[in-house]
Amino acid sequence: MIVETEMESLFLGKGGQTKYISFSALVMATARGQLHSLAGVPMAAEERIRAVNNVLSRDLDGTGRFLTLFYLHLTGGSGRVRWVRAGHDPAVRFDPATGTFGELGGSGLA
Repeated sequence: MIVETEMESLFLGKGGQTKYISFSALVMATARGQLHSLAGVPMAAEERIRAVNNVLSRDLDGTGRFLTLFYLHLTGGSGRVRWVRAGHDPAVRFDPATGTFGELGGSGLA
């Protein structure tokens, strides 16, 4: 996905779940709704995902099902990028200066 914007901040999210497609869609829609409801709340990316996880974990408790999520916050002008990887595969980044691809690394639990 390529996104060009003049906005001050841009938030991107990608979730995934396998098995039971209709259930997956419902869980992803719930996560998306929670993210939208928190869009105007000033909080760090990890706090935002923690809040969504609190809601989803209550809904999914005992089902054996889960949602993986990659959430990215780009801050315009500063070049600052923050992300949360919640059980999701690492994101791939492209460096146009060298023409190379690599995993978006970092510290944390995932």
